[in-house]
Amino acid sequence: MIKSTLWYLYGNDLELAKQKLNIAIHESETKNEKLKFINLLTYIGDYAGCSSWLEEVDGITEIAGQQSKYRILRHRQIHNPWQALIGSQNQRSLDATLKKHIDQGNPISVDLVGGIGDQIENAAIMMASKKNMKTPEALLVRPTGQNCKIVRELLELVPNIRIGEEKGEKNTCHVTAPWFRFWLNLNRLEESPQAFLKDEYPATETRRALACWRSKVDEHNKLSSFSRSIPFRQIVENYDILEKDKTKKKHEIYDISSYSKEEENIIRSNNPSVRLMRAEIKNLQDTRQLMKQCSMIITVDTSLVHLAAGCGRDVDLLLNQFPDERWQDLRQRSSSYEQHVTVHQQQGFHDWSKPLGTLRDKLNKNSKQHVATF
Repeated sequence: MIKSTLWYLYGNDLELAKQKLNIAIHESETKNEKLKFINLLTYIGDYAGCSSWLEEVDGITEIAGQQSKYRILRHRQIHNPWQALIGSQNQRSLDATLKKHIDQGNPISVDLVGGIGDQIENAAIMMASKKNMKTPEALLVRPTGQNCKIVRELLELVPNIRIGEEKGEKNTCHVTAPWFRFWLNLNRLEESPQAFLKDEYPATETRRALACWRSKVDEHNKLSSFSRSIPFRQIVENYDILEKDKTKKKHEIYDISSYSKEEENIIRSNNPSVRLMRAEIKNLQDTRQLMKQCSMIITVDTSLVHLAAGCGRDVDLLLNQFPDERWQDLRQRSSSYEQHVTVHQQQGFHDWSKPLGTLRDKLNKNSKQHVATF
């Protein structure tokens, strides 16, 4: 449930959100509480304010402050923003340790952390970058966390990749993906991610679309998941508009969003062209099979966009006004994301009308050209 004291972060008035959040920071009594609110400034696009507050409270001495600093550096497209997550002493030690292991030919296990999308993205970067290493065959990737089994099952299908054991290996240097990306950038070795799987039979002639309108709720950062998800009311409105267009009556939508039972009943009763497929998905291979049945893939910022780009499939991404800073890198680099991802981005704070409108325009254009769409 949204805390009533932070209601302003979930509306459409950006200036009000900035004003009240700055008041909350000013009135906070402890440094940790201030840092919690300071970090939220990046989620409403106030990077300058976040930077000023971090300096005022000496926030970069704390982990929460370092994470905010990292987001600021990445937003400003400063080379190697990962430096903010690692103290200068650890930077020197990490560089020396990795170079020693590489010179000795020892395995380097990169521990993939974060959500499914984070791990897919970083695995693709490791695969593209290993060619620049002295001993590329020594590089391993190891999925970790609650999603490790799901990610591991996907990566086992990828050719020319070494996957570390779940419990780790002896005589192996283990390093987390963020720290290894710092090292790659420090030594100018990082390459842009490329597709690592290829759908054998993409459904280019079907009248079917795979859609995900909601991200998974992050209990530790509900503002992030809220900002990336389309409200149910607008999902219903969007379906109503599509349903009323008789030219798309026979087109199917495979919706893999997560809904409550009540929400599912509303969609089923009013949208005969929509099939709710969430229950059909147990792993990423299930998602990939659905992708192969669809000519179009539409999603908000979830693991689906990373899976699609990793499989070399075109995907329409509905992006919030102040997205994860990674999208500045991924959209500008010569990568599978630049090649396959079309972005429909909010122009107003928590306002999905523009991206949903441009998406429908694309659907209408495709329909006139007899290309598979809704």
